[in-house]
Amino acid sequence: ANASGFKPRGLSSLFYSLGLLDFREEKFFCGVCNHIQFRLPTFNAQDISNTVYGLGLLELSHQGLLSAVEAEMSGRLEEFTGQGLGNVVYGFGLLERECP
Repeated sequence: ANASGFKPRGLSSLFYSLGLLDFREEKFFCGVCNHIQFRLPTFNAQDISNTVYGLGLLELSHQGLLSAVEAEMSGRLEEFTGQGLGNVVYGFGLLERECP
């Protein structure tokens, strides 16, 4: 998957929407996850929370991206709304992974 032309909001909305639709194409998502993990610093809090929520709905536990989310969130918790943190907690819970 070539996701370089997408803006952070587009990538996060993609995960969120396809998660709601239960679209599961592992090869596609692995390519996008590989891309996102390196662009995560450009994501705002809502983009991060939507991405994790979508990953949880898809039960897609991409270790590289999830580790990058944990590292990114550790210094940016104050940027997250209650809803955003709730989405992250819910997504991590669906993946049976401890929250950052």
